[in-house]
Amino acid sequence: MLRHRPRGETRSRMSHKDETHAGEQGVPKQRRGRGWGPFSGGQLTIIIGILAVVIGFPVAANAVVSGSNVFVTNATTGTRAAVNSSGALDVAGSVTATPTPPSASYVSVATAFEVNGCTSITPSVPVGKALVVTSITVRVVAVTTGPVLVDLVSAVPITPCSRYAYADEIAIPGAGASQIVPIASGFPVRAGHAVGVELGSNSGNAVVNTVVHGYLVSSTLCTVLGPPVGCN
Repeated sequence: MLRHRPRGETRSRMSHKDETHAGEQGVPKQRRGRGWGPFSGGQLTIIIGILAVVIGFPVAANAVVSGSNVFVTNATTGTRAAVNSSGALDVAGSVTATPTPPSASYVSVATAFEVNGCTSITPSVPVGKALVVTSITVRVVAVTTGPVLVDLVSAVPITPCSRYAYADEIAIPGAGASQIVPIASGFPVRAGHAVGVELGSNSGNAVVNTVVHGYLVSSTLCTVLGPPVGCN
């Protein structure tokens, strides 16, 4: 015999099922982004960045503290240069220039007058010595009409001096002007000779002050007359 359910009970159960199903469909599912496990892409980027800093820091710090090895190697022999205890490059057999000793330094100051013709501006070079002139400074003290032409020479020191060889020739505009004449290779003057000047101007009355710089060497270096191996 079929048993009939009350109408209210059947409707009630069906309504509950429908409501439950509707409720499940109504709840929106959570949308997942690209990532790994529970971490999103943005979180993974931050984590990777932190790990890179933590792992790389000891290496970078060690590089700063310890430095890098750089070798200076002779291309022919393959020998490496060393560093001494002071931290400087240790170069064996290096050549060091020796400054001129004070006893060999030479400076001569003089005044020359155009009306006197050739004028010695250094004393005679001593016997057994030679004078190597490295520079001559000339300052015009007075002149009515410039410029002043200045011939720098080696000369026999008589009055007026007798020119022997030219060292250089310059022109100075007028009174108060000066000029330094450097002689990089040196102008050698033999024993018994001197450095002299010959002046020329339109007014014929120039007066100059001179300073001769150089050093003395043995006269044995003067093997023949004339530069560069001999003396003047």
